[in-house]
Amino acid sequence: MVKMACFVFVFLMIMILSSSASVILSTSGNATLCLGQTRQQFLCEVAGPLLFWSFSGANGVPFSSGATTTRFLSPNIEVELLSICSEVPLIRSMATITKVTRNMNGTTLQCRNSSFVTGSIGEEVNFYVLSSTAVSLIYVTTLESSTGQLTIYASWPLATCAAMYGVSISNNDVKQTQVVERPQFFFNVTSGTYRIGVNSIDYNGTIVEDPVYATISIHVPEFDVSARFVCVNKTFLFTTEKLEEEDTSVLSSIISQISITNQNNESYTYKVTMKNQFGSLTKYGVVGQQRAKPIDGEDKKQTDMSSM
Repeated sequence: MVKMACFVFVFLMIMILSSSASVILSTSGNATLCLGQTRQQFLCEVAGPLLFWSFSGANGVPFSSGATTTRFLSPNIEVELLSICSEVPLIRSMATITKVTRNMNGTTLQCRNSSFVTGSIGEEVNFYVLSSTAVSLIYVTTLESSTGQLTIYASWPLATCAAMYGVSISNNDVKQTQVVERPQFFFNVTSGTYRIGVNSIDYNGTIVEDPVYATISIHVPEFDVSARFVCVNKTFLFTTEKLEEEDTSVLSSIISQISITNQNNESYTYKVTMKNQFGSLTKYGVVGQQRAKPIDGEDKKQTDMSSM
């Protein structure tokens, strides 16, 4: 089976020999790893009879036609032979980090064509290990489907080295929790106040710091109306007061006179409608005329004039 691999890599080998390099490492330079990550792999191809792995200058592991078993380069890095093509020659090997640990920060993985550093050709990758960070903020908005179903869409910026995210939704003391891989979440809602919490989970399955929260209120506007009619200038004065504590934006308000109670115009029936993105609420009421209060001394003056 290894012998058959020679034919697969003939074209690749031609390209390698036509270039100045005889060692190719799938990732070279600098590589960022997340603490707790598993199965991080690095492929090396050497045009020659020997492939040699080295980790941070320590004793390495060679692969040639006489050594084909999987070995450990370090406690957390294993190397295995993938194929040997002796006719070309070409050796392919894979290094696998079984689990990223903190002490791997600043280390170097090298693949070269000789067990001796001097005079060899090789490529290397430097590892930088990062810890997971917490979610910093949440964006929350509402979406409405063609059927009228309301959906909350929550999203947040990617947290560094977060393997997953824990999402909690609380409404009327009922709490739901889910784990998601992407930094976004959809869930259907009805009326009520919802508290959404999100925290990041690292590759070891540990929750990172406290969750960040956002609150959204799903309901039509709740308000009270105070109305009065000033007889002098025939003006309606309305005062509306929001009753809910949450900030639910009012998109429109309509105030209209419905009817006059009697021929003397002593009272009027009114209608007030307020609307937001979740619906509308209408309230009706009756307001009577209020005569303007006389200025101090005016009643006395009128009385004096009538007695003349």
